[in-house]
Amino acid sequence: MVARFDRGRAAGARPSGRDQRVAEYSRADAARAASSTRTTISMNFARFWHSTEIEVPDRAGAAAKVRVWGASNEDEAAAAAAADVRAAQARAFFRDRAADYEYGNGYIREEVVDELLDEAGERLAVITRNRYGALVLNTERVLFGDIDLPREHALLRLLNRLGRRPRDKQYYLDRIRRFQVEHADFSFSVYETCAGLRFVVTNQEIRPDHVAVELLFQTLPVDQLYRRLCRTQLCFRARLTAKPWRIGLAQPQVRFPFADQRERRSFDFWLAQYLAKARNTCAARRLEHIGTGTTSAAIQRLLDVHDRYACDDDAILA
Repeated sequence: MVARFDRGRAAGARPSGRDQRVAEYSRADAARAASSTRTTISMNFARFWHSTEIEVPDRAGAAAKVRVWGASNEDEAAAAAAADVRAAQARAFFRDRAADYEYGNGYIREEVVDELLDEAGERLAVITRNRYGALVLNTERVLFGDIDLPREHALLRLLNRLGRRPRDKQYYLDRIRRFQVEHADFSFSVYETCAGLRFVVTNQEIRPDHVAVELLFQTLPVDQLYRRLCRTQLCFRARLTAKPWRIGLAQPQVRFPFADQRERRSFDFWLAQYLAKARNTCAARRLEHIGTGTTSAAIQRLLDVHDRYACDDDAILA
């Protein structure tokens, strides 16, 4: 079967239910999540942040101020103590930079906007907003992988003219199908993305440090940076909403955790523009399910959340 990769909806069509669900992740939702009494987050995301400014030499030898962040899931005092430790490390190891300094933090510096639990009350995933403003699904229990198409260049075009099969979306979809035939203990849901394909293992929970992860990511060529993130941060990630530059919007000028209310208001203003421009766009489209394995209730819940926020068969991939 050949998948269709050319669907899209004109930019001016009525917003879908998915658009409205994405918009529901407003600042109010973020505030409610931040004030939650649950403390089950452990995938290197933090509820409490504290910053401190230090002076370091810039390239000309003059004093320059940089901001160092500490994080904790315990309380504000623990985050402040962590900031002091980072400040000492920054002074000792600062390397020729005068910017917002983030040294060996150990936490992913993203705002947690929601936490998903399974039927037993165990953490299944967290949804965060990343450095460029998109919502991201993070889980340590369900394997997500994105395959980006190689960038076209003269050598690739020459090889294609000489008869090599183009490395397009259909090529990588066929590779996933072939992998599943050779490794029948895996079942997949496969999605189209703007840059390539996304696959999810649907019939078993797999931790990021499991030996099977390297097999899957090498055979189904997943981005090297993403592979490293999975190993170091012990979570899989899947973007749920559009990249801002694909919808004609610059990245936000400030980054979580915000230094003060002025930065928060600046981000809120940017976020309102982002939500408006992201209407009628999606991060993924469903393509097909491969394999016959059974999907557990927990994995199905995560897939439902992913599909509800990321997928719209009639929207524009962005």
